[in-house]
Amino acid sequence: MPSGYCELDKEIVFKEEYYGLVRRILGDLYSGEDFPKIRDRVHETWARGGYVATVGDRVTHDLLSIGIVPDIAFIDLKEKRGEAPAIDRSFFNGYEYVVNRKGTINLGICKQILRRLGDRPWLFIVEGEEDLVGFPVVLALPIGSSFIYGAPGMGAVYVEVTEEIKGEAISIISRLLKEQ
Repeated sequence: MPSGYCELDKEIVFKEEYYGLVRRILGDLYSGEDFPKIRDRVHETWARGGYVATVGDRVTHDLLSIGIVPDIAFIDLKEKRGEAPAIDRSFFNGYEYVVNRKGTINLGICKQILRRLGDRPWLFIVEGEEDLVGFPVVLALPIGSSFIYGAPGMGAVYVEVTEEIKGEAISIISRLLKEQ
């Protein structure tokens, strides 16, 4: 069940003081030779009926290279503010552009995720920055789904969408909305 925040078409400015909350690793970190183990986790998620989303050019590219096409992928065509690896769009049923300005969370992306789950696999190209798109992903995906995001210089983080993770995202979004 998606969060009620998915009904909002609102852009939230993400305050600097909150970055400490999102810089910590939320799931299981995979790097180097351990990265292919993500394949098993993805298949487990799909076996239980969950969706798999990626946030980041490198992690999306690397999953595609080991034969995993995420249900939903977000890229911004940048890696560490430089050029990102090319993503072969033919793996996806389609793609569309979404806006998420640097330092913001566009809650309207939730609706777009929900709309495109039926068209999966689907690619979203973010105009701006995809760093905080994990919030709409967690809010939109049902419990039992997973999302994988890049941790620059460390690898990829695999996050199970649980009540606890959804609750953390909702708590942060609630605080940000009250302060705006």
